[in-house]
Amino acid sequence: MLLSLLSFAAAVGLLSGLKVTQTPADIIEKAGGSAAISCSHSIPNYDQILWYRHPGVGMQLIGYMYYKTPTLETQDQGVTLGGNAESGHTSKMTFPKLRLNSSSVYYCAASAHAAAGCRSLPDGSRAQIGATRRKPEDMTFLLLLSFAAGATPLSGLIVTQTPADIIASAGQSATLACSHQKSEYNQLLWYRQRGAGMELLGYITYKSATMEPGEDVKLEGGARIGETCRMTVPELHLNFSAVYYCAASAHGAVSEALFGGGTKLSVLEPNVEISFPTVTLFPPSDGECTNQKDREAKKKTLVCAATGFYPDHVEVAWLVNGQIRERGVAKDPEARRRGLQYAITSRLRVPAPEWLRGGAAFTCVVTFFDGTTYRNFTETISGKDDSSEDQLTRESFLRLTESAKLSYGVLIAKSCVYAVFVAFLLWRFRASSGKSS
Repeated sequence: MLLSLLSFAAAVGLLSGLKVTQTPADIIEKAGGSAAISCSHSIPNYDQILWYRHPGVGMQLIGYMYYKTPTLETQDQGVTLGGNAESGHTSKMTFPKLRLNSSSVYYCAASAHAAAGCRSLPDGSRAQIGATRRKPEDMTFLLLLSFAAGATPLSGLIVTQTPADIIASAGQSATLACSHQKSEYNQLLWYRQRGAGMELLGYITYKSATMEPGEDVKLEGGARIGETCRMTVPELHLNFSAVYYCAASAHGAVSEALFGGGTKLSVLEPNVEISFPTVTLFPPSDGECTNQKDREAKKKTLVCAATGFYPDHVEVAWLVNGQIRERGVAKDPEARRRGLQYAITSRLRVPAPEWLRGGAAFTCVVTFFDGTTYRNFTETISGKDDSSEDQLTRESFLRLTESAKLSYGVLIAKSCVYAVFVAFLLWRFRASSGKSS
């Protein structure tokens, strides 16, 4: 049977003793710096390496190497591909100048080139995929995971996966649905992502379902355009908490795997109640833009912190004067566990004049899924109007001037009194001298 499958692994993938190695596993770098990710494999008949970006939901093809020939999906990716995709060689993806939107998890996949112009996984093989993730260290560093929502379009085609979030208790069941809009695609594959790697659960071709050994899930429905495939987990356990993805492909032909937006599933821990986030918005530090480098950049950083929520089904967005702002936004790769609850932060860098212009409204919106509905929690602060500071400076200057005038006047008066006193002494001295004569 010919199948087009993806098999994901974290950092190093293993399949029948064959390896795909991707390094490094983590990169932390400042915006404007450079970075490179390497990928190699030991599969003799594989001659193609594909590079994917995983921006939180969905998988986006960046480009691929066929032997020594690179091909990019679009020319504005901000990356270059080089090296050799054959077994025993190394392929590299290089970021000459990192941007904030470079933040993501990146995967490489080894495959066998089956036809000219192939940009996908070949029939009759499983592609091994490694992972490189990027994570934050400081708000001035490039934060290297950003999250999106909804279906992920790729080359104008859409795979729709619902729901985006599921919160359930252990012992309950859960059902996920997937469909696509590609007429020649007839296969849907399901994956589970825990940590950096992804594992195949099963797939459905036309209406025929195949499960991986040991996976307690059920697939039903159809995989053709206009049909819906459903994956059901009959009985949830705590270790089923993960992000689940479906991918559309074509059975019996070379095809590109198109991913859905993903479903985040959380199985509630016993005796831990659902709790809403508390949102705090911090203004820029007064000390920012004090050194020469900051003066040249002229940026101000606002920090939004959401704390005390459970489970970790949150998204953070920024509004400036009521309009969505995506440029200059950096987010934590994932919410951090603190005891029984979670916390997450997001940062917005804006031009200093925008912050110093009075009246501008900066809003942090934290969207939390409570199991049934999405709730928005917001916090807003206004830009700092520096005109008041200017006015205060002028008033201080005027007060200083008046004080200086008064001091000068007192000094003149004292000088006059001193001059009169000296003149009086001289007159007395002369008068005494005259009488003595």
